[in-house]
Amino acid sequence: YIQEVDGARDLACRGAGTIAISKHLCGNAVDQVFHLCARSGEWPAAFAMSSCCHHKLQYGDYVNRPFLAALGIRDHATLMAVARKAGWQASENPPWQQLIGAAVEALFDLGRVLWLRERGYAAFSVS
Repeated sequence: YIQEVDGARDLACRGAGTIAISKHLCGNAVDQVFHLCARSGEWPAAFAMSSCCHHKLQYGDYVNRPFLAALGIRDHATLMAVARKAGWQASENPPWQQLIGAAVEALFDLGRVLWLRERGYAAFSVS
């Protein structure tokens, strides 16, 4: 589990050439990686991460809670009410639900992008 990693001991994020790359970081795994870097003080030169399973987000782990609070999401129950809509992106749903699901995922990823920008990264999200 990511939260069990000791960043100072286990990460080799030293040097300008280090890049963190991952695929399928489910739920809050992206946030846990960011928290790990913040705790350890070990930051890679760049991140390339694929978030997924936004419907599994946990409020306490999300990296940019001030962003959520500005949107009126101030607790886990409210987060889950919104995050459940991310699953609507599935192709078997009507187009209007797919659009809402995609927008919910983009919203959570935007909060992460803004958090990284506050830390000096030239962050952006792609779909």
